[in-house]
Amino acid sequence: LRTISDGQIMIRLLRYMKGHVLTVVIAFILMIVAVLFDVSLPMIVKEVIAELTKTNIKFSLVLFYVILYGIIMLTSYILQYVQSIMLQKMGQKVMYKIRQDVFVAIENLSIAQLYEIPVGKLVTRVTSDTNTLNEMYTTLIINLIRNVLTIIAVLVMMFVKNYKLTLLILTVVPVLVISSVLFRKFSRK
Repeated sequence: LRTISDGQIMIRLLRYMKGHVLTVVIAFILMIVAVLFDVSLPMIVKEVIAELTKTNIKFSLVLFYVILYGIIMLTSYILQYVQSIMLQKMGQKVMYKIRQDVFVAIENLSIAQLYEIPVGKLVTRVTSDTNTLNEMYTTLIINLIRNVLTIIAVLVMMFVKNYKLTLLILTVVPVLVISSVLFRKFSRK
């Protein structure tokens, strides 16, 4: 048996998304907008707190910030919902194609090969493994991209607010990267 690297597997799996490029692009744009909205929420809270600590509080300004906060949060939730529905539909279409390909591959096996492979293993390939791939397409990749975008947006906001403190905080990143690489290496075994 030849071993296939993780990168080769990902390239093979991402080929199934060829017909869904527009959906992915729209979902990515929605994700960027939602991340920007999420990152802006703490700034609004900061403004409300700053206004409430003044001796002469402008309640109309506080009310404006509270309404703005609610609108941004609601819009962010709606964008995430639309994105989720789009990706779920795309994921189901991709899974249908993968299941068809797996089924065709099983049908093309010789009788001798079918006797060698346990029935449970074949059923697992068609059902459980493809469901795991569905999770990868609709949840894992999206959460990974969303989290990376959120980290980038937070870092940009931190640099804007106080670049010296941000650089100090980033000194921990090499330790985290080395730890995660070691963890991945040992957990993979």
